[in-house]
Amino acid sequence: MGQKSIEEIRKSKIDEQALTRIAEERKEIEDAKKSSQTSGGFLAFKSDKEKKVLLFLENGWEKKDVPATEYDPTTKSYKEIPGKTVVKYNFTVYDLTTYDPANPPKAQIWQRGRKDAEQVLYFMGEGVREMVVMRNGAAGSKDTTYTIYPSNR
Repeated sequence: MGQKSIEEIRKSKIDEQALTRIAEERKEIEDAKKSSQTSGGFLAFKSDKEKKVLLFLENGWEKKDVPATEYDPTTKSYKEIPGKTVVKYNFTVYDLTTYDPANPPKAQIWQRGRKDAEQVLYFMGEGVREMVVMRNGAAGSKDTTYTIYPSNR
């Protein structure tokens, strides 16, 4: 099979098989964007003993492999570890901590690892969707944990 010149490639149309493949890829990318998009972005706890009341959506979680990160105290930021991934759960939640019916919150993503996901899914399995979550750990701490329990509202 002879190789086409640059001019031949410029003048030729993309064949149907390639167009079909392109359309499938674009649909997959769009579907992935839609499934992880929320209007409120990611939810973060910033300080030790910070509490939030979160309302978890019934089918609002997604299990994902994401790049592993490690905290760099010199830059005070997280950096990816090349070639390593970890399992994370993206929970779609509403932060009801300061709930005002006249100004309802936007859905956000709370991303957690298996340990916290196990607790959340246990309570959801018991029919609990509204939970209090408290951060236990200073900002930037590698040892931060979360206490999760049903809300009494």
